[in-house]
Amino acid sequence: MLFDEAVKEKMEDFYDREEEINRLREGVLRGRRLILVLGVRRIGKSSLVKVTLNSIDVPFLYIDVRSVYRSHNYISSYALHYMVDDLISNLVASGKWSRIIDYIKHIRGISVYGVEVKN
Repeated sequence: MLFDEAVKEKMEDFYDREEEINRLREGVLRGRRLILVLGVRRIGKSSLVKVTLNSIDVPFLYIDVRSVYRSHNYISSYALHYMVDDLISNLVASGKWSRIIDYIKHIRGISVYGVEVKN
């Protein structure tokens, strides 16, 4: 639906952003360590990321921490750990992206804006 306000996840629901999709796809497939998606509010940054990641065959976790930040004005390591753990549990239960299990076994920790979770 063209004027639906929800975040898009399928290519057929996302219009006229081919250049941005191609640039993001190229960065992901080349293994760039940092990719920034910048823009004013409500322009489709989340949709761009979700549509692009769903269109390529790479394992990914999409974590939206806005709700945690809105309710507490900060992101605690506990909240981040809980979100990542919940996403991984859902992936394992669904059987999707079995390769991600191999990647996760080698992760020692995660750090976002100075908030660290280590194993």
